[in-house]
Amino acid sequence: MEGCDSSARFSLYLDDLDTTVLQAEELLGFFDQDSVTGCVEFALQRATVVDIDAWRKVCRAKHGSPIGMAGVRFLDRDGLAIGTIDVFEFAVVEVDDSVAAMSGDRFDVRLTGIGSREWSSISAALWRERQVGGPTEMNTWVGLPRSGCREWLSVALAAGSRAQVDHQLTDRQAGVCYTLDAAHIDDEVSFFCALGEAINGPGGYFGAGLDGMADCLCGDFGATVPFSIRCDDWHGLVERLGKPFVDAVEEVFQHQGVKIVKELLSG
Repeated sequence: MEGCDSSARFSLYLDDLDTTVLQAEELLGFFDQDSVTGCVEFALQRATVVDIDAWRKVCRAKHGSPIGMAGVRFLDRDGLAIGTIDVFEFAVVEVDDSVAAMSGDRFDVRLTGIGSREWSSISAALWRERQVGGPTEMNTWVGLPRSGCREWLSVALAAGSRAQVDHQLTDRQAGVCYTLDAAHIDDEVSFFCALGEAINGPGGYFGAGLDGMADCLCGDFGATVPFSIRCDDWHGLVERLGKPFVDAVEEVFQHQGVKIVKELLSG
């Protein structure tokens, strides 16, 4: 657990000091633009200090001067980190109340750095859903643009990896038959969204590509080979996704001992 502030939904981790220095209720700035792969200014609102010694070191640095690498972490309802935004050349721009910061009261702080990847309003919605324990229903990715589905997979991977570390995700026994809902699969990205949920339920992850799927079949991602996958429209997938891709999927499955039960849609 990151700390003791039950209302915190974000934390600031400093790699160079190997410590969580702040927790905060709100994060602004990252999701107001389509990409933060360059320099970005952001803010943590209603923050509290977790490590006072580390915070003093940060405050002694000249405002705007790079301090090092930081991670802005997303916290769930239990205060556990479920995802991270890496920020290079992190620096403090402004602290609205330095007295409050040192006394344990809440304060706002503006920061800057170089983001390591793309984020968007879709990213924000997906992460906020995870922070409150979601998704609780299947197919919440349906209707997202292709880029949104890719982000959905990225968030699912990060959340799944965190669940592994916290021992919340364990492999089920071999021999299970999983059902793949093909109704909303219309490209390779949506195939992996549906596959992840077929194996691990709402919001589940089981690869974002063929290589990732092969890695998941080796264990630690919810399923133990050999197992089977039942699909009521596998032949429709061939038509929509193309025979080369579906053949490649079948080859990986066959190599790892996964049987595909191909059924035809009735009616």
